Amino acid sequence: GTDNLVRLFPADGLGADAPPRVLSGHVAKNGVPGVNAVLATADGRLLSGGKDGSIIAWDTAAAAPAGDALVGHGDSSGATLTNQQVVSCLADVGAGRVASGGWDTTARLWQPGGGQQALKAHTAAVLAVAATEVGGTTVIVSGGGDGKLCVWAAEGGALLQTVEAHGSPIRGVGICADVLATGDNTGRLRRWRLSLPAGGSLSLTPDGDLPSAHSSYIFAVVGVGDGLWSGGDDCRIRRWACEGALAPAQEIACPSPVLALAPLP
Repeated sequence: GTDNLVRLFPADGLGADAPPRVLSGHVAKNGVPGVNAVLATADGRLLSGGKDGSIIAWDTAAAAPAGDALVGHGDSSGATLTNQQVVSCLADVGAGRVASGGWDTTARLWQPGGGQQALKAHTAAVLAVAATEVGGTTVIVSGGGDGKLCVWAAEGGALLQTVEAHGSPIRGVGICADVLATGDNTGRLRRWRLSLPAGGSLSLTPDGDLPSAHSSYIFAVVGVGDGLWSGGDDCRIRRWACEGALAPAQEIACPSPVLALAPLP
């Protein structure tokens, strides 16, 4: 939250008798407080990324950081901007690795031992990251305030593809197998096909475009099972098929704007 705290709620929900466990470690920086991203990885770790520029892995039993924070956004690898240290998003890459996006225009790939690599191709803040495997290769996908969609090799960090995907900032990237969806500030949702034939080059092919998927900002896109879900400023969550026509398959009304979505195991 904007109070710099991470809250861990009981599995049976907000209405349970047990209070949430409060994790304190982020701080305000340059007068700006807040935790922008929380990530539960497949190997059981919980991480958070804050406006203070730190990525913290948590020991949830002790309610304390598990080791030193990962710090890198805002260094000389990225653009020099106001609050350039802000971490805006996180993604699980697998094998203990994590990807992050920051206001300094870089995506970062973090290794299990804390080593990092800056992935540089965007010209504005990186607002969304996701990871998947295509053609036997693990890739990281980043979406930025510049409207670009970039695909990187998780091994080595090579830039495999760049697409001028949207005319406004991309705030959500969701992946379902070899299909990904992107959402932007205008409420536009686009669907893409990823392919990487043996010995060939990665391709990112448009597979659907819906300018009015939401009536305003799309803040979150996530792949769950055989579907893609989006959440927006219009207080709606919508489900989209990975195949066929790009039309809403399900809609959920919410009492307030939807800023984030995550699947439960």
